[in-house]
Amino acid sequence: MRGLLLTVVSLILAVAVAVSVGWHLLYARLATPLAPLATVASQAASGERQSLTHVMIGRPEATQPTPKAVMDALAAAKLVETSPLIDWYAQHMFHGERLVPGEYALSPSMSLVEQLAKIERGDIVLRSVSIQPGATREDVVGALVAQGLCDADALVALIRDASFASSLGLKAPSLDGFLYPDVYTLPRGLAPRRLLSTLVARFKTEIPDETFRDAARLGYEPVLVVAVASVLERADLPAAELRLFARVVYNRLAVGLPLGRGVNAFSGLPASIDEHAVTVERRTRRVGKKARRRRRAPALSSPSASPSSSPSSSSSLPLSSRLLPIGNPGRRAVVAAANPATTDAIYFVARDDGTHVFCADRECFEAARRRWGALPGAVESRP
Repeated sequence: MRGLLLTVVSLILAVAVAVSVGWHLLYARLATPLAPLATVASQAASGERQSLTHVMIGRPEATQPTPKAVMDALAAAKLVETSPLIDWYAQHMFHGERLVPGEYALSPSMSLVEQLAKIERGDIVLRSVSIQPGATREDVVGALVAQGLCDADALVALIRDASFASSLGLKAPSLDGFLYPDVYTLPRGLAPRRLLSTLVARFKTEIPDETFRDAARLGYEPVLVVAVASVLERADLPAAELRLFARVVYNRLAVGLPLGRGVNAFSGLPASIDEHAVTVERRTRRVGKKARRRRRAPALSSPSASPSSSPSSSSSLPLSSRLLPIGNPGRRAVVAAANPATTDAIYFVARDDGTHVFCADRECFEAARRRWGALPGAVESRP
């Protein structure tokens, strides 16, 4: 009986020793995937910190990664050395539904347990993207590409895709004007459609449909309101006069006068804005070769520049076909464009204090030019 008892005790001790040794070996591998324990302890004691390695674990929009996929990604980044024992541990301790896909910043000095725990918590890296009011399509794409979020060609193609704009509920030929300027925190790995949808969703949140109700009663479609807002945003204008300037833009579009040229032109606008508007008009009409020629409206500095001398063909086109967004405006500019002031003005001249004189006829305009045109604050750009 005593012999049997000693045998059982010996077996138990042998198993205990084997388990202890096995666990020690496993823990050593888990705790120090690439270096001996003594080396890691020495690094910790000296306060050394290894640089972080950025690793993509699946894609944020994909299904949860499997433990094997995670281990393969960590091994490819030289963060762990895999073995059947390590794979077994990851498979049984961490389930796929608990591992969050995304980009992670990990260090070779971190244990495998720490690395997997971080992936389980979903501590993904978020990239900060700042889009300024008035940013052009190129500016938006550049900001996203600079953070490694997407390919430029894919973004540009989607921004110009009218069907994609329609799928997002926009009645517009592109996403230009609807990529809301703001600061975004975005993860890498999002599909281009998801990235752009996020910017458009922010536009709809900050500028709800109710914003355009008054403009709709005036016959202005949202895409035209946004286009006018983009002009206001890009021009150097005082905030108190934004609604007046919005009405001036509508009035000038209605009679075919240019926006970016002439002695009372909107300062800060790209030189091609009027050519852009005329090109849009020609593309809309598509009536023979003569109709496709680019015609320039007379400059406002010309004595003949008046509503009566503007192209008569423009009066038959809806305003929304004469101007498209030249940038992506913020809320203040859109609200001003959606609620323009009441005035017949189509001319304006800058005073020396930064405010403007608004005129509905040539006589008022010429008088304002004589008084204010030679002052430093006046806009004296030439066509």
